[in-house]
Amino acid sequence: MHKLHSNRETPFHIAGKSDTGKSREQNEDAFGTFTLLVGDGEPAPARELKVAIVADGVGGEVGGAFASTTAVIQVREYLEHNRARLTHDSLVRYIDIALHVANRAINETIADEPRLEGASTTIVIAAILENQLYLAHLGDSRAYLLRNRKLHQLTLDHTVAQEEFDRGAISAAQLANHAESGTITRWLGTDERLEIDHVILDPHQADAGHVRPNRRNVLKSFELAPGDRILLCTDGLSDYVSQTDITAIVAQNSPHRAVSKLINRANKGGYDNITSVIVSSPQGAIQPYALGTNIGTSGDYSNCICCTSK
Repeated sequence: MHKLHSNRETPFHIAGKSDTGKSREQNEDAFGTFTLLVGDGEPAPARELKVAIVADGVGGEVGGAFASTTAVIQVREYLEHNRARLTHDSLVRYIDIALHVANRAINETIADEPRLEGASTTIVIAAILENQLYLAHLGDSRAYLLRNRKLHQLTLDHTVAQEEFDRGAISAAQLANHAESGTITRWLGTDERLEIDHVILDPHQADAGHVRPNRRNVLKSFELAPGDRILLCTDGLSDYVSQTDITAIVAQNSPHRAVSKLINRANKGGYDNITSVIVSSPQGAIQPYALGTNIGTSGDYSNCICCTSK
């Protein structure tokens, strides 16, 4: 367990856990959580940026773990180095640059070490600045929102099956059982141009009856409400635990207990590495940033690249 200590109550709580699973010999997932004081203090005071990252490595036991870990470290270090420049207007651009830096670092290492040939990783990033949520992702690691005990999928997978569904080539029923539902079309560790996705599916539209996620009702960011919980996870969780079970576990438990219970549930029938991170906003009125506010993080940190800086 790792915490920042201060005289103020913790307005956000972050818990994360990663597990090798029942069938794999090595965990190729990685995750990171950190907070930064951002902005140069002129004219507005510095503010806290809270970041959670989940990555699912591909390319064999050595290559996958290398790619996912490198991605998390590179994104964290780039954002930390440029913290003074991070604002609502610039945050998405700097996340994009950080992902390009990570992609280059993966590719350059692969060029020097043939044993890493084929290494790549998915990634999903949640960044919260003054209660405003921003997302970035590549691949099929997901972000969900739990609001008022309802679970909303905020990201769409970058897979062959999802893209066929987006084009109207297959039905929702076919999407659920598609042979290429796990074949990703975007990742870090590519020589091609990165197509980073910042789209957030609008949870209000889902409430209005848009049952199937689609790209017609989307946001670039949105404000978190009191009691909201953001879940980031790899497909080792989302493929093996129903949304009904995810909803119940996240809603009925503290973030620390929830990440453990989610992994335990996935391990009952899953065959993959499993990673989940939960970011929980306060139950009461969301507080504006104040110097000295802290973020608590908890969970199993064996595959966590954690940093808490101010």
